[in-house]
Amino acid sequence: MSLRNSSTSYGWIAKLFHWSMVLSFLIMFPLGYYMTGLPLGPDMFEKIALHKSIGVIVLFLAVLRLAWRLINPTPELPIEMAWYERLGAHGMHLALYGVMFVMPLSGWAMSSAANFPLSVFGWFTLPALMEPSKEAVDFLKAFHEVMAVLILVLIALHVGAALKHHFINRDDVLKRMLTVVAVFLITSPALATDWSVKDSSKLGFIATQTGAEFEGAFKTFTSTISFDPNNLEESHVEIIIDIASVDTQSAERDSQIVSADWFDASTHPQAIFKTIEISNGENGDYIAKASLTMRGITKEVELPFKVKIDADQAHATGELTIQRNDFGIGQGQWVATTVVGDDVRIFFDLKADKK
Repeated sequence: MSLRNSSTSYGWIAKLFHWSMVLSFLIMFPLGYYMTGLPLGPDMFEKIALHKSIGVIVLFLAVLRLAWRLINPTPELPIEMAWYERLGAHGMHLALYGVMFVMPLSGWAMSSAANFPLSVFGWFTLPALMEPSKEAVDFLKAFHEVMAVLILVLIALHVGAALKHHFINRDDVLKRMLTVVAVFLITSPALATDWSVKDSSKLGFIATQTGAEFEGAFKTFTSTISFDPNNLEESHVEIIIDIASVDTQSAERDSQIVSADWFDASTHPQAIFKTIEISNGENGDYIAKASLTMRGITKEVELPFKVKIDADQAHATGELTIQRNDFGIGQGQWVATTVVGDDVRIFFDLKADKK
């Protein structure tokens, strides 16, 4: 684990600041609630002094955390997040940083207005931020209480959003801030998102006949797609094509394609594309290493493709070139490539809804 942040995860220093802050708040809130119910006496003053000292630590951590954030890149948000989700995430982080500064500063100011020196664990005493003032004490006390409620609301929203990312969106937003032990404790078998392909999608091919290109499409195919750009290990795709549904806008050519000399659809009615592994490519693209079965022959292929995800909708495009003779497509006199070329470009344009 790196000390610095990367584009996909927070480093150990950022995690240390984050969880130190969490621990501080877990101590501060119960302590603050407890001390307000104590009778006036030494015990109450000891708890108030401890509360103030921890508050100064929170302020110190906030300064260091902000400085570290400014000199380190933050992990990128999942690309499928909608614009309003991204805006909400940035707004939430700004609000949390704001209260991390405002809350301890208001406590420091309140202590100064009440003319109580702020000693930090007896190590040193901070200077007063203002002159003593009863009016200021009353205002800052009320403000401090309002800020406490606001922090609790923000924390609840922050935790809720993190859990939504993990258990509903099933991305790595939560895991990128967790320590190794925490990841082990909360990680359930992570699954990629399932998608349902729309009828408007297209699966086609481009081949050459007597030197001229012609295009065809398969009108009927079924798909099983689980894809998550943040969980490529669990992503997988299977496409089963009905060969008899071929359409090249030529009935004569279509009848030849399904015949025994070509796809032999009566014996091999389906072509099957099934991914073995999906990985990141260049420029935000992906590469699917897959098995392609046609006419009973299976070959391994690599398919580069693009995916654009917008909330609950996805649009994927891709193309690969195969040699038809590798699959025995074209028997007898049709093995020769003088009339029908050997290279065939297979392409797809799939639109899908999240299940």
